[in-house]
Amino acid sequence: MILKNRRVTIKYVAECLKLSSGTTHHTIADVLRYNKVCACWVPRMLTVEIMRVRMQTSNRNLELYRTDPDEFLRRYVTTDETWAHHFDPETTQQSMQ
Repeated sequence: MILKNRRVTIKYVAECLKLSSGTTHHTIADVLRYNKVCACWVPRMLTVEIMRVRMQTSNRNLELYRTDPDEFLRRYVTTDETWAHHFDPETTQQSMQ
């Protein structure tokens, strides 16, 4: 269920599986070793394949930096996942229409 929808809640999983919330949370967090991060379940441990890809990418970036540090820093962009919610309040009159 988590792999299909990483935003699934413990309450929803518990209801579907007919288990208590405590048992469901224990299974997801301690047995499956998932953490809730930004309202999304993510694995705690990286797989061997993900670690290999990250290592290759890091080595490639390091080589690019060693070749031309100024050009690398000029072009390299880092980001952080940010959730921004837009709320446009309506007046009572507008919402009635």
